[in-house]
Amino acid sequence: MKRELLEKKYPVGTRVRVMRARWFPSICEESGLGTVTEIDNFGDLLVKLDSNERIFLTPGADRFSVVFHQ
Repeated sequence: MKRELLEKKYPVGTRVRVMRARWFPSICEESGLGTVTEIDNFGDLLVKLDSNERIFLTPGADRFSVVFHQ
């Protein structure tokens, strides 16, 4: 997905619930709630979890849902 489209769909501040993250399987055992802090040039969402961990999510590859739009 193009960065511009992602910025509209997941603006900075959007709250997400992570159900499955390929590179971060352990976060699903916790609350999995976080906030989008940035969208990089590769189309990944950079997310700061409520547990203070920072991860990236790839739309279409990782499973997550929007909880709240800023």
